[in-house]
Amino acid sequence: LKDDKNRAEASIGLSRALASQGEYDKALTAIDDALKALPKNSNLLARRAELLHLRGRWEESGKAVEASLAANDKNLLARWVRTQLL
Repeated sequence: LKDDKNRAEASIGLSRALASQGEYDKALTAIDDALKALPKNSNLLARRAELLHLRGRWEESGKAVEASLAANDKNLLARWVRTQLL
């Protein structure tokens, strides 16, 4: 996960694998670690919003949604999470 070119996609995949095993906190950590290198990556921010939503952390999820949409207003996952928060 050290190559910035593929870091976002690899981190999202890792977080999905961890979440599928019930390791939601580790999944969120994988995304947060990637966001340190790519803080404005819309896909990472949207995945963070999704994980926070799943953990019931609504306010933080909403902030991550807005950050994701600020980077890319067409991000489908961010829009989906925003709809779930309504």
